[in-house]
Amino acid sequence: MPTDWDDYAPDSRPMTAADWFAVFDTSAIFQDVCHYQLSRQSTIHEYEDVSADDFPDCDRSRESYQRMYHARIPADAWRQLHRKPRKTTIGEVCDFLAACGGVMPEPRPLFIMGRGCMPAGVFLTLRSLLREHGADVSDLRPSTPINQFAMAQWRPFIEMLWHFRPELTRRVKKIEVPGGLIFAWMFLAGLATLIISYVGIWFGLSAYGFAVAGGLLISGLIGMSAMSTRPPRDIQFEGAATFADLCRLIA
Repeated sequence: MPTDWDDYAPDSRPMTAADWFAVFDTSAIFQDVCHYQLSRQSTIHEYEDVSADDFPDCDRSRESYQRMYHARIPADAWRQLHRKPRKTTIGEVCDFLAACGGVMPEPRPLFIMGRGCMPAGVFLTLRSLLREHGADVSDLRPSTPINQFAMAQWRPFIEMLWHFRPELTRRVKKIEVPGGLIFAWMFLAGLATLIISYVGIWFGLSAYGFAVAGGLLISGLIGMSAMSTRPPRDIQFEGAATFADLCRLIA
């Protein structure tokens, strides 16, 4: 890889409310487990139930969004949005963030012998962002298999996708270690116990079931959240096998 390519810096474009919604939607990794579809009308409270990000931690999420998307988010206004989590909608949050000056990387064509090649520009953008997120890209080539690279450098890879094209994280099919299913079943068992305990109160049964339900729900959520950032046993990227395929897909 020519060393001058290390100096490539992608262009950027202003983030829209739709871009911010894509960030939230792809962070809501428990939607399938909870049989819930996030929408602009969803409240912050509902988002917290299906999300694995730092959004419930007001200051931490603000710092995270400012660092990754270079947004300028007023601290007081951000905290104000969090004060009524059961009333404030994700749509309102997205509209607010869209006015905060966030930007997303935007590839530009790489000109080779006078002709622009967008897939090549996308590849250099991916490479630049991967390096920004801490990945070793010295051996990265367009022919590099996505699963081989992602398995070796999972966190920089998934963070790059969230930074560049959040919707593409939906194409990453993780083949998990068996423990992931155990935590999912614990979460579902907690929901079932919670319902049974609630009904049982009306019949004079013990309320200890709520404690059991709480333990299962919390353990399941913590476990699934931890598994979501842990390197999977294997991955498949829907529609692309190599970085060249991914670049053509994006271009």
